[in-house]
This record gives sequence, C-alpha cells and structure tokens, in this order.
Amino acid sequence: MWTIPSQPGTGYEIAMSHSHLTVFSLLESEGGTASREAAEIRDLRRDCVECDRAYRRFVMFGDRRRSGAAGRPRSKDLAILEKWDHQAAPALAESFLAAPPQQRRELIDREAETYATPAVIVGLLARARELMRHAPREALELHSEVCRLAHRVPEALYGRLRPSELQSLAEGHRANALRVTDDLQGADGLWENLRAHLRHLPVEDGGIRGELDSLEASLRQDQRRFGEAAELLASAESHYRRLDDRRGLTKVLIKWGIVSQLMKDQEQALRHFSEAARLLHDAEDPRLPLMVVHNQALSLCELRRFAEARTLVEQATELYAACDDEAITTPRLWLEATVALGLGEDHRGEKLLLTARDAFLELGQTYSAALVGLDLAEIYLAQGRHFSTKRLAVSLARIFGDQGVPAELAKALQTFRRAAFDETLSRQLIAAMRQSMQLARGNSPLHSPSSGHPEP
Repeated sequence: MWTIPSQPGTGYEIAMSHSHLTVFSLLESEGGTASREAAEIRDLRRDCVECDRAYRRFVMFGDRRRSGAAGRPRSKDLAILEKWDHQAAPALAESFLAAPPQQRRELIDREAETYATPAVIVGLLARARELMRHAPREALELHSEVCRLAHRVPEALYGRLRPSELQSLAEGHRANALRVTDDLQGADGLWENLRAHLRHLPVEDGGIRGELDSLEASLRQDQRRFGEAAELLASAESHYRRLDDRRGLTKVLIKWGIVSQLMKDQEQALRHFSEAARLLHDAEDPRLPLMVVHNQALSLCELRRFAEARTLVEQATELYAACDDEAITTPRLWLEATVALGLGEDHRGEKLLLTARDAFLELGQTYSAALVGLDLAEIYLAQGRHFSTKRLAVSLARIFGDQGVPAELAKALQTFRRAAFDETLSRQLIAAMRQSMQLARGNSPLHSPSSGHPEP
C-alpha cells in the first residue's frame, strides 16, 4: 500500500511518495484514539521518520492542539520535541532545497507541519548565508521562503516565544539579504517593522538578540550612519560576551573595527582587530583570520605605518593562497598597491592598481574598479601625466556607460572629464569625485565584501 524510498547514509528513512501523517490528520481520524492502533499507521511509523514524529507529537501535544492552547509547553516536553526535530532537520532541509521554487511554495503551504520546525529553519538560514556569498539573489529568495516557514511554526507545540524569535531572526536575515542586493530602502523598511514587533514581543535569546543587532549594524554602516552602527555593535558585543560566544564575538569585533575605520578612529579599529585575532584560534570560517589581517593592514596604512602593513600582509601569504573567495583575495591587490605607494614604490603601486581595477571589473564590481581608478588619477596628477589622466577619464565614463547612475554622479563624471582634458585636474576635484562615488554607491565605499575591506 505504501511505497517508502530510503536515503542511505542519513541514519533514517524519509518518505517522499505519500502525504506524511500530521497532528491534524491524527486528530481528525476517529477522534484521535483508535487511529493510533491502525496497522497502516504502525507501518508508517516504522518506515517514515516524519510520520513517527507526527505520531509522537500527537501523543505529547494532541490534547493541547485540539483545544487550541498556545501557552508555553513544559520544558521537558519541549526538550524531547526539539531532540526529534534536530534528528530529522538535516535531511528535511536537503529535501526542501532540492525542490524547485514552485514546489517549495507548495511544501510551505501543504506540509508546514513537517518543515516548519526550529531546527529546519535554523539549518535553512545557515544555507542561505552560505549562498549569499556567491548568489545573493537566490539567497534572498531562500530567505523569503524561510520567513514564510517561520510564520508557520505552531505556537501550540513550541509556545508563543520560540516561534516569535524565529520569525524575528528570519526577517532580520531577509532584511540583510535586501541590503546585500542593494535594496537599502527595502531593508530599512523591514527593520522598522521588525523593531516595532520586538518592542511588542522582545526576544529573550541573547544569541538571537546579538545576531539581530549585528545584522542591523551592517545596514546602518552601509547607510553611513556610523554612530548607530557602533551602538548596535556594542549591544551585540555585550550579548555575545555574556554567552561566551567566541564566534559571534569575533565577527562583531571585526565589524566594529571596520566601522571605527570609517569613523577615522584607526587606533580603536586596531584594538578591535587585535582582540578578534586572539579569538581566532579555532575559527570555523577560514575567511575570518584573513579578514582580520587585511583590515589591520588597512588601518596601519591609514596611520602611514606602511612597513608594518607590508609585514602583516606577507605573513598572511598562506592564508590568501588558501582562500578561494575572490571577494576577499581581489582587494589584496588594492591593499598591496596602497602599501607600495606609501613606501615610495610608485611603479609597482601603479601596476598593482591596474591589475586590481581589471580584477574588480571581471567580478562586476564597478564602483570598486572606479575607486581604484581615482587612486591612479592621483599618481598621474602627481607625475604630470596629462595623457594618462585623459585616458583614465574616458575609461571611467566607459565603466559607468551601460549603467544608470544618479544625476549627481553623472555630473561629477562630466566635471572630472572636462578637468582632465583641460589639464586643470586637482587633488580637491579627485576627492570630490571619490565622495560622489561613495554616496552614489549606496553603501560604504571601501569596507564591504565587494570592495577594499572584507567584512564577515
């Protein structure tokens, strides 16, 4: 009667060819009592982990589900339930991700009882974060689906607080995905709604509170609201310190260091990076040590301590070689150019800048390439190379030629080109051009994963 295929190596079976038993179906069949002894249900429980879990949920929570109670479940019962959820979550997350988008929507609508569990939602959020590095649009779609699932977590099983915390966490990550895909206005609107929700029903979990503060800080940084970003990171730091969460604390310290750089406080930035470095011995993410080294070197350059910066970068050669994330390794060229120029090695610095510009263009990072071009303009201006400056002005126009740019930036590009061809270019005009690019970019100019400063 039932065909139940298995997935070897998962440690349990997953039924994909039948509709899983749910608490609802058990309640609806024969009052929820005689159905427990049916031979078909015994077979399903034996062969299908999801049907067995539904049955055990029914035994534990059926009466509460029937009565519609939504209070806080007993801690012992909740611990058992979450243990079952964690056992099933990895394979459930894989089956959800393997489904095409339309089928995922159907799974959310029809099988929320199966997929809308805390462990599955946390697992899908982790996968969406990984996807964000290489396919942000796909990650945004997955985050939206996870939000829908989070709103289906039943209060009757988990109480009111846990579903609300998961919804807040999922919405925070969706807002962050909008930020990464350059929809800062949409992200800002989500955060406004989320903070209003949190005032009504605060999150008790310190780890989630720290994560939400850290995520919102990234948006405030990109909006150049650095004071607010620093306050949020201070709050996140306090949560992670109380929990002794070294991984969360390390990421917050790196981000706080970057915000300090943007606020022109390089000494404080170095203090944050130094503490992060001391916590990195057992880092799960191999990119984190490289982020610390890279940003430490950038702060040293801002303090004109170029020799120290070079030593730091050279000591990290193996870290760079082992990293396959171009969003981190490409900015190294820009950093090495800055160091070379600071040490008077103009020829080497120029070659590195040209290489960095081309690399950013290959990655589609237009603004980063243009900002590197402005560093080249300063070299050409100092050396009186008017022809090179004119050629650079033309290349900047080409970089933005196929894109719609804000009116202010378009005007700045025209002014830059006119000054280059009139041979009246100045450092002040280059600085104004850089500021126009930074504002037009919509996020922090040199401190995001897609530019000069890698960020966790």
